[in-house]
Amino acid sequence: MNSSGNVHTHIALFRQQCSTNLTLRYTKAYTEGIILNFTPMHEILNEPIEVLVKFAKAKVLPAFFKWRGKTYKIEKVNLVHHLRHGDDKTYYFSVSDNLNFFRLAFSTKDLSWKIEELYHDG
Repeated sequence: MNSSGNVHTHIALFRQQCSTNLTLRYTKAYTEGIILNFTPMHEILNEPIEVLVKFAKAKVLPAFFKWRGKTYKIEKVNLVHHLRHGDDKTYYFSVSDNLNFFRLAFSTKDLSWKIEELYHDG
């Protein structure tokens, strides 16, 4: 998926999925009589992180990551795609834990990981 259109489509799908999942959690809480006071939040971060990956069936997938002193367990890998930037090939992982949705990036040029985006309950 090297074309810009496909990448933008995946990003749009990720954002839509995050918004839909947060809305579903809010609706479920509301119907069960739980009062929630939150606004879904989207943050663009671009911060370095440490990642522990797992190797399964010829795939490399993030399992945990450490960001701002806290360790997050990745419960689900929602989307994976890559994009070339000259000599660099960056892999993007749209992942979630039980509360948040993250967009992680792995650069093959310098073997570094970053958290690029975060969706969460405000």
